[in-house]
Amino acid sequence: MNTSKPLAAMLLSLLILPLGCASLGMKPLQISTEVRTEPEGLEVLFRGDPVGAAPLSFSLGTLEEALEVTAKATGTERIERRIEVLAPDRMRIWLRRGEEVSPMAVALGLTQITVFDYSEKAIFDFDSAKLRRRLKPTLRRQAEILNGPFAGLDIYICGHTDSIGEDDYNAVLSVERAEAVGLFLEKQGVDQARVHIQGFGEDFPVASNQDPEGRSRNRRTEIILPE
Repeated sequence: MNTSKPLAAMLLSLLILPLGCASLGMKPLQISTEVRTEPEGLEVLFRGDPVGAAPLSFSLGTLEEALEVTAKATGTERIERRIEVLAPDRMRIWLRRGEEVSPMAVALGLTQITVFDYSEKAIFDFDSAKLRRRLKPTLRRQAEILNGPFAGLDIYICGHTDSIGEDDYNAVLSVERAEAVGLFLEKQGVDQARVHIQGFGEDFPVASNQDPEGRSRNRRTEIILPE
């Protein structure tokens, strides 16, 4: 994106629109992106420039640009940025601010984290630990990010399931999926000495397990980086 223009002139070209607004018929960029914040309504920044209050939807050119989407400080420490990769051309970014450390960060012994959240539908077939071919280009880009902006940092690859099924089975499947991602990243040149594999089963849901949509969000594999 070209940030040399005044922000007001960029809004239409970036297609930054409130959720539910109609498209203006302009050609979108590569990745359709939804941004939400907790608490709701925080001002969203891209490369330091304000783009409006969340929720917002817009387009980004690369996965790496998601790292330049932030929320304006509110007097509390930012504790988590979660980038949900829903498909090769679609993602959702959650920006959470608060004073308590997130449970996932506590489990890993961290305080502030960035999470790349790959949904089951995006990366695996149901009940399988075999990577889908269509997501491999995105994971290759992920490897470039891990070897670029985050080179030298520890990498936590964590598998998660919903609450359906036996606990022991879910724990094993979550480890197998995390290992599959770790092996793919190793083949892309990510040093395995940096990588920590974890399988948490159903222990850390990000949504309710009482409905299909929530369970779908909980079936995921995360690549977590300390900040």
